[in-house]
Amino acid sequence: MFDIQVLGTGAANDPSLPNSSVVVTGNGTKLLIDCGYSVARELLLALPDPDAIDAIFFTHHHPDHAWGFAPVMTAWQDYGRRKPLLIVTTRWGRFQLEKLLELGFGPDWRPDFQLDWHMVPDALVLGDMHLSFAPTDHTVPNHAVRICCEDRVFAYSGDGRATPQSVDLYRDADLLFHECHLFNDDPNVPGHASLSHCRDIAAHSNCRKVMLYHIDADARAEMKRALEQEHIMALAPQGGVVRLS
Repeated sequence: MFDIQVLGTGAANDPSLPNSSVVVTGNGTKLLIDCGYSVARELLLALPDPDAIDAIFFTHHHPDHAWGFAPVMTAWQDYGRRKPLLIVTTRWGRFQLEKLLELGFGPDWRPDFQLDWHMVPDALVLGDMHLSFAPTDHTVPNHAVRICCEDRVFAYSGDGRATPQSVDLYRDADLLFHECHLFNDDPNVPGHASLSHCRDIAAHSNCRKVMLYHIDADARAEMKRALEQEHIMALAPQGGVVRLS
């Protein structure tokens, strides 16, 4: 079984949608991708078992992708988590996450469960899932991820326009989730993809399906209309589950 549970599809300051985040399940192993400031509630509602998540991968460390970490940690502590948690991030990301715990709960606070760390961009085997990473073009370092489980491939961009490395990472994926913050390219909004850019990615990567998320709230209606006639591209389903079988 290879499922993608969509916790959030919203951009950073979306007034109505949670921050972009998914839970990927491969043969029982659960990976949370990103944990922004408005994701903690969605995660705890969707998966109330504090031991449900095996690992968290942070694509990058803007608040809408990382600042839900401390609330989730203290909730899992309060709810009795004991299973070790693997955190997949960069070295700077580890510094930020440890600092968030210190600032939130004091320098001596530690959860009762073990925190293990894996440094991106080194490849990772997590249960039956094989993860590899590539940088995108964002305003801070961001890594896209390719997840292979048995004979299915899911890719997730995080934020940023595609790079040659990320297009190679997405190649022939069964499903690609790609951010599409802009309807049209805007030089005043660097480090984010537009609809035309995502169409180019789909063409060059040969993905079977591309689902778009992290869309600016003001562009959502226009984006939805533009995708009505698309066969390869669609909006990621807020709150839904996508199964690769």
